[in-house]
Amino acid sequence: MDLRSSFHRPLRLADLLRDPFADVVRRWPRYRTVLPMLLPGTLAAFTASYALPANRTELADLRRIDLLLIVTGMLGAFTAQNIATYQICHIAAETAGDPAPASGALVGPAFRRCLTLTVVAALQILLLVASAVALVVPAFFVAPMLAAAIPACVLEHAGPIESLRRSRSLSEGRRTPCLLAPAALVLLALSPLEWPLQALSAPAWTVITFRVLVNSALHLVFTVQAAQLWCGLRFEKGEYTEGSLAHVFD
Repeated sequence: MDLRSSFHRPLRLADLLRDPFADVVRRWPRYRTVLPMLLPGTLAAFTASYALPANRTELADLRRIDLLLIVTGMLGAFTAQNIATYQICHIAAETAGDPAPASGALVGPAFRRCLTLTVVAALQILLLVASAVALVVPAFFVAPMLAAAIPACVLEHAGPIESLRRSRSLSEGRRTPCLLAPAALVLLALSPLEWPLQALSAPAWTVITFRVLVNSALHLVFTVQAAQLWCGLRFEKGEYTEGSLAHVFD
């Protein structure tokens, strides 16, 4: 089967760092169809996060209607971003002979998986925080549980705990690329890319727009990388056969 993701070969760290960007550029007409969900979701997340109270005093002074608006905004952001994640995973893992449905056709199934995706993302954050507290060694063992969890949830219809178990199972013996490839994108996301705008005293709306665009792009590339990692790990486990992905696009 001709895998469009190009990960029908053994995994290499250099490929995991380069190919997500290359795939987005090469198949941009497919990936840009997720923007109607991805961009508003990222903007809603930024808007709601800016409105969050910074301390207990601000929280006490916050009106109920304002708190309701913040919570509604965050829920809307999570929903839109999860739908975009669902669409991106399908596009990244599609095959030449078995393409994914159009992004619009994926909105319904994606909406039904939103809660599961949110739980998986929350578990990922908790595990990351726990491993960060204990520094490097635990992270080396936690990373395989996170690297392919989202694609496993989306493409194999796994539940939250099963997604983590599936990711760990696939990544046995491949801890290094599962840790270093996502870590490189995380470091890129944490870098202060808007400093040039701040140095030029750009208007606040310009900085916010820049952040939304950059974070949307990183979300896209990070999800593509996770899907390609899932593809590569499955190939190395001998799970790709003719028609092995057919259930994914049902």
